Amino acid sequence: MDTKKASSSSIIKKICAALVALLLCFLPVAETVSAQGAQASLFVDPSGGTYSVGSTFSVSVYVNSGENFINAVEANLIFPPDKLQVVSPSVGKSFIDVWVGQPKFSNANGTISFQGAIPSPGAKTSKGLISTITFRVKSTGKAFIKFTDSSKVLLNDGKATDILSDMSGAVFDLVLPPPQGPLVASRTHPDQASWYNSPSAIFDWSGDENAEAYSFVLDQNPVTVPDDVSEGSQAGISYETVPNGINYFHIKTLRAGVWGGTTHFAINVDALPPADFTPDIDPRKQTTQVRPVIHFDTTDAHSGMDHYELKLIPLTVSAENGDTEINQQGFFIEATSPYITELAPGKYDVLIRAYDKAGNFLEKKERIQILPTTFRMFEWLLPVAVFVLPVLIVLLLISIYFANRTRYWHKKVSEKIVKGPLADQEIKEKLQKLKEYQKRYGNIAIVVLLFGLMFGVFASAPAYAMEINPPVMTTYSEDLTNKEPFYIGGKHDLADSQIDIFLQKQDTGETFSFVSKTDQKGDWFYISEEPIHAGEYRVWTQARVDALLSPTSPAIIVSVIPVTLRLGSSILTKETLYLFAVLVLLALFIAVTLYGLHHLREAKKKEKAIEREVMEAQQSIKLGFAILKRDIQAQIHASTKKGMSDSIRTEELGMEQKLLEDLAFVESHIGQEILDIKEEIDE
Repeated sequence: MDTKKASSSSIIKKICAALVALLLCFLPVAETVSAQGAQASLFVDPSGGTYSVGSTFSVSVYVNSGENFINAVEANLIFPPDKLQVVSPSVGKSFIDVWVGQPKFSNANGTISFQGAIPSPGAKTSKGLISTITFRVKSTGKAFIKFTDSSKVLLNDGKATDILSDMSGAVFDLVLPPPQGPLVASRTHPDQASWYNSPSAIFDWSGDENAEAYSFVLDQNPVTVPDDVSEGSQAGISYETVPNGINYFHIKTLRAGVWGGTTHFAINVDALPPADFTPDIDPRKQTTQVRPVIHFDTTDAHSGMDHYELKLIPLTVSAENGDTEINQQGFFIEATSPYITELAPGKYDVLIRAYDKAGNFLEKKERIQILPTTFRMFEWLLPVAVFVLPVLIVLLLISIYFANRTRYWHKKVSEKIVKGPLADQEIKEKLQKLKEYQKRYGNIAIVVLLFGLMFGVFASAPAYAMEINPPVMTTYSEDLTNKEPFYIGGKHDLADSQIDIFLQKQDTGETFSFVSKTDQKGDWFYISEEPIHAGEYRVWTQARVDALLSPTSPAIIVSVIPVTLRLGSSILTKETLYLFAVLVLLALFIAVTLYGLHHLREAKKKEKAIEREVMEAQQSIKLGFAILKRDIQAQIHASTKKGMSDSIRTEELGMEQKLLEDLAFVESHIGQEILDIKEEIDE
């Protein structure tokens, strides 16, 4: 009896367990409905700290399900492989029940990946441990550990809904171990966390009266221990050329015959500018859009990019007062890509400086031209107008030759119609060649000369314009005309210094001078209020601080090209002339081609008429000869029926044979003449 009760009780328990399991399967859906606003998050703990090179530390990766039941987690992280190295990821205490694959990491690429699942009904947690990771510190600096966008937290709703809404990484300060030897400082590179663009370094260390000697070395290993060979007892050392990158100075002291602990000191050197780049103008450099978009981006191999600075220099001169449309307040503004600005019609130079964290910069220049709205329908043609011009000239010359040949053919066919294709003696003679070559070649020469002169107008020559260091010129006007302002700018190592700018006209020796001042960053810039006269100029600069003068800078040559074409008060730009020339050439090409096609059509029409006339003549001749031949044969046949003597009959037969031979000769000869007429027509 007890056995039966126990068996019955066991069955009831199994049924209840099955019902509970069935209810739990539907529980996540109910939870989802009741907590739609709660989203999941991934985070790293601890989120920061300071650790020394060579040491290890651990971080844990957690998930917060936000009051939801979740059944899968994918956490992908990145870290700087040059600063950190994964020792081992631990999953021993993870709340993940089933791993899709073992945790993966790459110290070469700086990546870590976890993928796990929780069987139904899933799990709800505010701090579910995914894994613990142990890192070793390789070098100094800041190390960021971040989640990538491919990370996911899936809801247990049967649809694999991703509810991940927030990811919080961590940032750590990585420093050198505490000094165990003499205290070290650098007057050239004082901050171990900052980057410097000077490759010359000076190190000083605290002297010790008991020190017998020092051993030191400079390399790029953060925890090198110098050898036990004395480098002398001096309290300082200088290096003329330190390699680019993170370098470490290591030093230890010899006291009483025993070498002490090592002090490590980091210096960060980057003497190279950022990588070369080319700014991109959208939609194009010559556009009717008044809000062009300027894109710029580059990289730096050592210290990394810090920021970009941008300056717009309007080059348009007002026709009314001759002043430059330029706001001379300030030099460069800090900007990010893409940079969008609204510009009035005119020409602008865009200067972009890319700075790295060591203060090096690379300056690039692009020219933007905002065209009047009248150019809008031809805007697409401007970038290729220079290449279209010679192509159109070649096509125009070909069309002129084609039109001349078809006109000549048309005239020749017309003369045949006037003379008559069946004239007795004129049929055999060739038509005389037209004597208009001189006129034809003369017309072509005039066209070539005309567009040669136009090219002469369009062509533009390239534009060339205690001790203090001379100023450095980083930018100056290029492709300069005598209708555009002259500008020049650069840097100097002293703030608030005066920069004297000199322009000397090469042909006359006349010299002009202008003055600019450096700002707090050492930038200086000058733009003339009015354009300068055409000619070639030698340009140099000199810095002045109170009564002290720097040496003069290396000179540059700037050529100012004259612009003589004007339309009323407006200057006809090179682009306008190019576009006008393209349109004129295109119109001429179409007109000449149509002219040639007209003559071709008329010549073909008249040639068909001549062929029709010749065919009719040929048929008439054949018919006439057939009738003549029939009449002769009938006459001969009639004469043979009459009584004739044998001698008369023989003579008559001879005359008949001779007549038939003459008829065949004439028929063949006239047929050949008809063929000659056809050949004449085909020529």
